[in-house]
Amino acid sequence: MTDHLDKDYFADALHTISDDLYHLGSKVRDLWQMSTQCSACQGPIMPGSAGIDIRRTVEYVENSCGQKTAQILAVDVLAKFCASCGNAHSYPHIWRKRLAEKLDLTDCEAEEDLCSLCLKQLSASCVRVTLELMILQVGQEFPDDEGHKLTDIPIYADNILVFCPPCGSRMGRGHLQGIMNELLTALEEE
Repeated sequence: MTDHLDKDYFADALHTISDDLYHLGSKVRDLWQMSTQCSACQGPIMPGSAGIDIRRTVEYVENSCGQKTAQILAVDVLAKFCASCGNAHSYPHIWRKRLAEKLDLTDCEAEEDLCSLCLKQLSASCVRVTLELMILQVGQEFPDDEGHKLTDIPIYADNILVFCPPCGSRMGRGHLQGIMNELLTALEEE
């Protein structure tokens, strides 16, 4: 009788463990599917991990009484790096130099109040386009009408280049994405 109970007990325990592993596996698979891909190593960037984005941001900046505020109008992620690759690609001045060479910029120092392309003074309140490097934590998932999305939690951001509205309109997402892809290909070959 005890042999029969032991077999049932172990069968139930194995069944429970099997169910737990199945559910754990489906959670890992769901996280894997929600992860984004590193632009350098092509590996996954899992939710909750650190990463680096190179972003093209259109923003309205207002300078009132010496206080600057920015309202983000649009964001395009041009490159995304996992923490490992991000360590090698986390320096805004290096990206500034690389992009300045590709864009034929004479002065690649990022001054927040000067357009990086035409070097004209930006007005105190204006729309501008920035290329920025953002260190972030890939955030939590939240449901919306289209399924699940991930939110990113910014840790640090720095402008790489800043463009006035006319120059910014010439620096569209497609143009900058092409340049970024060329830079990423060159980095792979180094």
